[in-house]
Amino acid sequence: MDQVDKAVISGITRVMGPQIWSNTVLCLTRASESSAPPGVEFEDHVALREAQIKAAVDAAGGASGDMSVALVETDSRCPVNADGEKIVSGEVPWVADLLEKVVDTALNVAPYEYRPAAAKKAADPNRRRKWLIPLILAAQVAAKLLLDRVMDDDGCKGDANGPFDAQTVAERRQELKQERERAAKRREKEKQRDAKPVAAAMPAEEAFEESVDFEDDDDEWAD
Repeated sequence: MDQVDKAVISGITRVMGPQIWSNTVLCLTRASESSAPPGVEFEDHVALREAQIKAAVDAAGGASGDMSVALVETDSRCPVNADGEKIVSGEVPWVADLLEKVVDTALNVAPYEYRPAAAKKAADPNRRRKWLIPLILAAQVAAKLLLDRVMDDDGCKGDANGPFDAQTVAERRQELKQERERAAKRREKEKQRDAKPVAAAMPAEEAFEESVDFEDDDDEWAD
């Protein structure tokens, strides 16, 4: 599969919608046994090619599970059977086999219906598996916290010169605990400091009235 193949499959999916692949018969041309690469069995070559195309269909947002596959060989040197029909691997008359699969698809698969909304959704790779994003993020956070704990504990147990004795390990763990507590207090102070400017500033007159307890006693305000 090259980029052109993938672009064509992606374009068909985007324009026609993902359902189109359920109504498709995939034809692999040049299906003579001599078309297989050297050292590869023809059946394995066909199976690999089919798997590659179906994987590209699935990656483009389509569903390749119901897609039939037919072998086609139009070369004049294609072998023929006693009835003069061109045959492919397994003595299969490819024209009759192709028509049979077309009829089977037409009769047993729901008719194709173009749905713009489905086509647009399939064409947007950002909409696929979005529910995995919070799970992956949570897993990354949990892994980082666990790794930090493991590394800190490992640093308390020893260094490049060897493991510490039990007393040193206890002291290092106590120092680490105190450092974490100090860091937590610093973060709390920073949070409180950052929260102070949030309060709306009062006008000067209102601020003065708030700071002075006015009373109704006229004597206190007499000259």
